[in-house]
Amino acid sequence: MSELHMDYCFLGKRDEEVQPVLVVRERDNRMTLSFLVREKGNADTYVVRRVLAFLKEIGLAGNKIITKCDQESPIKALAVGIMKARDSPTVLEHSPVRSSGSNGIVERAIKEVEYQIRTMKSAVDKRLETNLGITTNILPWLIEYASVLLNRYLVGKDGKTSYERLKGKPSKMLGFEFGETVHFRRVPPPGRLAKLESWWNTGILVGYKST
Repeated sequence: MSELHMDYCFLGKRDEEVQPVLVVRERDNRMTLSFLVREKGNADTYVVRRVLAFLKEIGLAGNKIITKCDQESPIKALAVGIMKARDSPTVLEHSPVRSSGSNGIVERAIKEVEYQIRTMKSAVDKRLETNLGITTNILPWLIEYASVLLNRYLVGKDGKTSYERLKGKPSKMLGFEFGETVHFRRVPPPGRLAKLESWWNTGILVGYKST
């Protein structure tokens, strides 16, 4: 049975109020999800929908799963919200109070996500000569893209990435830098394309749409 480990971390600069980030990791393949939330708990239904989309992405939408978290009320409320929203069986497990060892999977995930976010933010700050804060509109994209890169490029002790464990093959996703200017091909509009129109355009990469 698959296990989904969840917890919050908090990001922000010294001169601003920190914001909660939800980090979710599946035990076996180590696929990870990270995204900024408006508040902890089950009050924001988008959070539940985003976790359900992640389960679908990693092939667990119809599987029986165990959600594991600590005993803080907000994360327990989220686990209950996920259980109620799923059609498939969901077992809730809470780690003992003050037992950091039982939360090791998600604690490792949080450290890796935080390292990746800091690295990416530092690169963007240097390139744009700025100092992005947690309330900047682009930060939610960066936070979610951080776990996408970890899933596809962080190699574990078994010599495989999380994506390889899940799919059985390496990822072919192009590793563009966050915020990089890219030349991309648009989705063709309905009807015939006028002879002077082009399907190609220039944009700023802020991540990849999950499958």
